[in-house]
Amino acid sequence: MDYTNPFSKRAAEYLRDDADFLSLVTPDSLDFFIKKYAEKDVLFDRFVQIIGTPGSGKTTIARLIKYSTVGKLLALQGSDKSLRPLVKTLHECRILERGRPKVLACRLPMEGEYRDFWEFPYSGEIKSRLMFALLEARAVLAWLNEIELSGISLKDISIIPRTGAHAALESIGGLEAAELQAMARDVESRIYSISAALLPPPYEEIDKSISTLAYRPLDVIAGIKIGKNGNAYTTIPLVIFDDAHSLHPEQFSSLQRWLLRRELSVARWAMTRLDAMSPKDLLLNQENDESLPGVKQSRDMTIINFQKETRAKKDFSKMAQGMADRYLRQMPTFSGKRHFSELLDEKQMHLPSGKLKELRERTQAIQLKCRVPNSRSEYMKEQILKSYKQYALPENEDDLLAILSILFERYAKRTPRQLSLFNVSEEVEPARIPEVTAGVIEGARVHLLERFDRPLYFGIQDLCAASSENAEQFLQLASELVSLAEAKAIRKHSYILNSKIQNDSLRCQAATIINNWNFPNCNEVRKLVFAIAAECKAKSLEGNASLDGGAIAIGIEQEFFDKIPESNPQLARVLKYAIAYNAFSVIPNHKTKHKIWCLLELNGVVLLHFGLTLKRGGFLERDVAYLNKILGQ
Repeated sequence: MDYTNPFSKRAAEYLRDDADFLSLVTPDSLDFFIKKYAEKDVLFDRFVQIIGTPGSGKTTIARLIKYSTVGKLLALQGSDKSLRPLVKTLHECRILERGRPKVLACRLPMEGEYRDFWEFPYSGEIKSRLMFALLEARAVLAWLNEIELSGISLKDISIIPRTGAHAALESIGGLEAAELQAMARDVESRIYSISAALLPPPYEEIDKSISTLAYRPLDVIAGIKIGKNGNAYTTIPLVIFDDAHSLHPEQFSSLQRWLLRRELSVARWAMTRLDAMSPKDLLLNQENDESLPGVKQSRDMTIINFQKETRAKKDFSKMAQGMADRYLRQMPTFSGKRHFSELLDEKQMHLPSGKLKELRERTQAIQLKCRVPNSRSEYMKEQILKSYKQYALPENEDDLLAILSILFERYAKRTPRQLSLFNVSEEVEPARIPEVTAGVIEGARVHLLERFDRPLYFGIQDLCAASSENAEQFLQLASELVSLAEAKAIRKHSYILNSKIQNDSLRCQAATIINNWNFPNCNEVRKLVFAIAAECKAKSLEGNASLDGGAIAIGIEQEFFDKIPESNPQLARVLKYAIAYNAFSVIPNHKTKHKIWCLLELNGVVLLHFGLTLKRGGFLERDVAYLNKILGQ
């Protein structure tokens, strides 16, 4: 490896060598997102659109299933047993069959000059035709290049045409790979000369052989045969259009329509971010895109929306830890360590004597304010000590006092106001005494973080929870932790990071991530997030912890939320980008209090930055007018 901290790099985009890439990647994304669609046999016979937030793993999947990467994997699996789970998953996803590639996948990044086509002074039809011809030529060149990268000669490659397409073979170069490559290079060169011109030539001057080009290899090719005689095998050509959201919206819609055509005999995937969707489709979770009337998704296309594929926390945690373990083993300092979690101390650091004294005095003041008799206080302490055993928690005074303060406040709300400290019967109401629950314990920990700076975020599970099921966010948060552990190890100190170091590092990284947001409407999104988080924090710090660990979301009645795209398009646009770039998650149809709510849940880095709980559940009831007021609309 060329760098000491691979956590600071995005594996799919910065690791140029396939062996290095394979040493870091895990099969979990394929296993979770792709496998079930392979089992349904809906990945290679129709248009597939894969949608996800930045860092959700789209490009990693595209890089992993490329033919040359698969070939390198098959070559290395004998000497590296850690790669065998990847091979197994690729078989289950139908990328491999009987130890050979079944799919010949190539990846075409859509960033770059493709959007320039939309600026041409030609009709939409001509602009699309030019772009499609360039994409088809580059797909052919990419497939052949993938094969050559695997050490196979063009002489050992032949085309299997679609039934009834033999008449069109001449227009793409014929059956032989060398002629196919030559034709594709010629088409690419002629179209590129137009797109790269300082000023696009007038339509009349465009070579008529380009404007009326009958070059459609994706309509003609049904399979590509690799090898000769008894060792030959047939593959399904797959072209992956990565980052298709980089296109102009109308251009992207045109691309979708082209890829939806049933005449296309090759497999085709388009990978996009959520912001390629319209605000209405994204916010309302609609099945049919209005920009594609007449399209029935279940019949004509497969949509894999990573945001909708609700991944269990344990699944993401397993994937993230596996990825972190692989990354860690690439670092010379930690080459002997098997697990990333070994760097993170799971023990809670407790308050120093000065702050503990302050906490005692505060708790006593709350007891007096809430008029809690000493007998009730002692009973509560007994219940807290029992809860330590129930929840397998270490006994400590700072937790006890913080929990006790919450119970005092809850007790006061349950006791009639006219009763005083001196006329409360000693025989009344253990039933009125609040219970110690996991929620109360979490609320106490949130209070201790805010009032006494006691660490709240530490350990591998908190790191995974703060990542909001996003691999890139996990790596960003983990990167600084690894750097701190490495610095300690180099200085011959223990590399293990205590809870205070972890807590401070994660919160600092979260602030950096939020400050670095740079996407459409990011200032409005930041304004919205900060206002909501501030209210959630105020609610979380109520003395009686009315929402246990606190609020991390707002809820808007679903029927009113559904009207936002039509009634308030500007708000819909802000919410679209907030969701698309991991500021919020949308949880529709949440039923509570005899109503149906749509929850806007804050992302993990926002929770870290504002000192909110990572436990899900609590939300504030709000309306659309509340959101408009924040944005000044």
